[in-house]
Amino acid sequence: MGWQGVSYNATDWAFKQPIEDSGAKLVLLAICHHADNKGEAFPSYARINELTGIAKRTITRKISLLVELGLLHAEERTRPNGSRTSTPVSYTHLTLPTKRI
Repeated sequence: MGWQGVSYNATDWAFKQPIEDSGAKLVLLAICHHADNKGEAFPSYARINELTGIAKRTITRKISLLVELGLLHAEERTRPNGSRTSTPVSYTHLTLPTKRI
């Protein structure tokens, strides 16, 4: 079942995930707050920091953990010519799994 609805559904899903690391869960919640109806979110690390108070370096580690756990898919955003639209530390394309876990 794909993602349908808005960020509320994604946030509700995030709350239900069995994540022991509270910082990782908070980062996931901040990301899900920005999810669209396809389960995609494009918050900057600065925006995640603004919402959570977590340092950018720690956000990077928490996103890596969430990707490792299979809760997020992250990829660098690029222009059609292959150049970056922003630095990998500033923005990441995040996609929630298509199946609810």
